[in-house]
Amino acid sequence: MATRDRTKRAKDLKVTPEQHERLKRIGTQKGQPSRNPNGRPVLAAELKLSAAEMSPASLKTLEWLRDNSKNDMVRLKAAETILSFNMSKAAQEQKMTLDVGPGISDLLARAGSRANVIEGQVEAVRVIQHEDGNS
Repeated sequence: MATRDRTKRAKDLKVTPEQHERLKRIGTQKGQPSRNPNGRPVLAAELKLSAAEMSPASLKTLEWLRDNSKNDMVRLKAAETILSFNMSKAAQEQKMTLDVGPGISDLLARAGSRANVIEGQVEAVRVIQHEDGNS
């Protein structure tokens, strides 16, 4: 059964079972250095300079498309692209619910009251209720 599962996974990966086993053997192992220690290569300075030189012409093309295209979608996309250079995206509200349980002061109060119960020094035990109804 295990051999069939491995073969099925190898088919999903579009490699032969032998290739799959070899890849598993040479893959990243714990404690071994990364096969790409420098990470992703940075863009060459020449490429950045070339893109900067083409930017004014590209902007003029976008302006022309925005003003003269017969296709509404082309005009819209050109306008959005031009605006994206000068405007940041609108902030989006994100709601989060975080349940952290009892606070440290609640835990210390409980520990203190339990210690008093164990030592027989308590007259009445106070129970702390949380918003969700759990004590």
